[in-house]
Amino acid sequence: MSFGLKKLVPLLLEFSRIYPAITLATDFTDSPQNLVEEGKDLMVRITARLEPGDIAHKLGTSRLQVIATPAYLARHGQPRHPAELAGHALLGYTHRGVVQPWAFRIDGEVETFYLPFKLQANNGEALAAAAAQDLGITSVPDFVAEDYLRDHRMVTLLEDFTPPDLGVYALLPSNRYMPHRVQALIEFLARRMRCPGDDSDETKTTTA
Repeated sequence: MSFGLKKLVPLLLEFSRIYPAITLATDFTDSPQNLVEEGKDLMVRITARLEPGDIAHKLGTSRLQVIATPAYLARHGQPRHPAELAGHALLGYTHRGVVQPWAFRIDGEVETFYLPFKLQANNGEALAAAAAQDLGITSVPDFVAEDYLRDHRMVTLLEDFTPPDLGVYALLPSNRYMPHRVQALIEFLARRMRCPGDDSDETKTTTA
């Protein structure tokens, strides 16, 4: 899942003003990318789990919000526990064609729920837009949900069962030499996205 344009674009514009000698060429997509084959310096990705072999620098974190419209809840009722979700119309996220389960903290433990989704998409903003049309309940990152919640078009559900946080990462094509322009952008984004207590200076390579 790529980091929301609403959040990322202003940061890139600010970076461009601060570093006018660095040229930015952006490509906004949720499709899988091969950074080496496509000659790209980095990709910003928000995810609960890195892929094997990913070389990632953590920039920050994001929270998932389970949301629905008051009109949908008035017709179908409000789930009070994650176990009640299966009886609702659910709108789910897909990654590389695979539907992603929802996870919640229940009694201090993370439990995973494989749910039936009536609508699937690989874009959180598309899921939120569908939920805003009273089509069902969805789970999206906080930066996607915030405008809908602020305007009271949708409400947050299951607040006693918070999903695990997601990481916001800069994915790199290799762990070898990092050009100065890439290091400057990563450090800038990490400063802007960092929350208190984040280990946002962490760089790691995942293995199979």
